[in-house]
Amino acid sequence: MPAPVLAEVCRGPRFDAAVNRLLNREAIRVTDLTRGIAQRAGALLANARMSSIHAADAFVVATALEFELSVIATGDVKDVMRLAAPYRQISLMVL
Repeated sequence: MPAPVLAEVCRGPRFDAAVNRLLNREAIRVTDLTRGIAQRAGALLANARMSSIHAADAFVVATALEFELSVIATGDVKDVMRLAAPYRQISLMVL
């Protein structure tokens, strides 16, 4: 998970217990948003003909591409699937 995406799900200590349980799992990695990942996200948006309103989804897919195999857990299946469709190394898990 790219660190900036945490802003979408973190809403303060009273609401973050489920998020923190997920983040404490070994398989979940929070990564910095690098220049390369950000540029790849922009290219993903351009290729999918999607606007920058979908930047957080593109950051997630671009980060997933940094790994040999990745599973993206999402409730936003349509947009993430559209961005990740060309990449067989990415699987989606619907929340």
